[in-house]
Amino acid sequence: DPTNAKGIQSVEKLFHVDLELPMRVTNRVGGRVYVRVDHGREPLVKQWYRRLRQLFLSRFNV
Repeated sequence: DPTNAKGIQSVEKLFHVDLELPMRVTNRVGGRVYVRVDHGREPLVKQWYRRLRQLFLSRFNV
């Protein structure tokens, strides 16, 4: 954010993940990779509760 006098801040939201790849694919520096993340199974009621909670928190900036 150029207006932030206290330090560097991203203008856009970003998500950074470090991955450890097998040695045979290290020659692809700067390339694109598709990663599937498995968080396990969760019942629908828990998913709905989490999504509603996230919506509530985002709407009220909590």
